[in-house]
This record gives sequence, C-alpha cells and structure tokens, in this order.
Amino acid sequence: MPDSWNGQAVQFWSTYTAAGGSAVWGLPTSAPKADPNNPHFIYQRFQNGVLLYDSSAGTTQPLPLGDYLKDILTGQNLPADLASQAASSPLLRAGGLTSTDLTDAFVPDAG
Repeated sequence: MPDSWNGQAVQFWSTYTAAGGSAVWGLPTSAPKADPNNPHFIYQRFQNGVLLYDSSAGTTQPLPLGDYLKDILTGQNLPADLASQAASSPLLRAGGLTSTDLTDAFVPDAG
C-alpha cells in the first residue's frame, strides 16, 4: 500500500502503520481507487475498514462506517445520498431484521 498514488500524497501506508497496522486494519483488500463521482477522493479498502484521502483537504482518515450504520439503523443524521442508496436495505425496511433486537444497540455501557 502506497503513501503516494497517481501523483497524490495519499499517505495510506503511514496512516495504516500509525493506527496499528494489520492488528487494527487487517490486510488490504483493494488497491487505491479514485472515487468516480468526486475527483478529490481516493479510497483504499482493508479487511476492517476503508481509508479515504481527500486531496482538497490534504487529509487521510478512516471512513466512519460505524457511524453510517448507526445513522441507517436509527434514521437520524442520515445524509440524503446515503438514505437514497440504502432505501432498499433490510436495515431500513420494516420487518427487515425480524430476528434481531437492537433495543440497546446505541446505549452506552453503564460500566
């Protein structure tokens, strides 16, 4: 995994190693890839997450996938584009997760 890709200083290797390497991220599952809808974004997927390089900000950071899942499940703070893309997901359809109890999924532990 590179720190530079197609002339961009994506810093994927540096970010990966600084955040625990394979113990946290797992192994890469893709090569870096430019976002087809936003020329400023370059992604690299790993077993346990996705790193995003934003050339307009010059930053490399993990995508907040857990936060997005929470937004889908709760219907709160859900960006319009994600809501549209997730509309057919069983996570949003009534009765889609019939054998799952998420009552306390987002309640902090008392400990």
